[in-house]
Amino acid sequence: MRAARAFISLWTLSVVGAVGPAAPSPERLASPAERFAEDVAELRSTTADIGEQLRSFNELYVGKLESRIVSTATSLSGLQSNVERLLDRAHVWDTLQLHVAAWSEQMHTLSSKMDLLSR
Repeated sequence: MRAARAFISLWTLSVVGAVGPAAPSPERLASPAERFAEDVAELRSTTADIGEQLRSFNELYVGKLESRIVSTATSLSGLQSNVERLLDRAHVWDTLQLHVAAWSEQMHTLSSKMDLLSR
């Protein structure tokens, strides 16, 4: 977060200017080629600073993001194993339910036969 704030501050200063428009100094009365060279040097310096700040921001961001991705992957792995166990248990329950239904049908048949024999 600190890197992002520094980047925004640097960007604002480079766009708006540190102090604002000032009266031209004697240095600014140099030839256009010299002014152009100074401007290019200043732009290179500013670009290098911004690049460095972006690199540090990326390192911080990627580090935090990577740790969150690893923890999410670990959680998903645990969740997947739990779902697989539940599916195995559900399969066992389906098989057991078929057996219980067959036993119930046999008990019903046996009960009806006992009723017929008792008459």
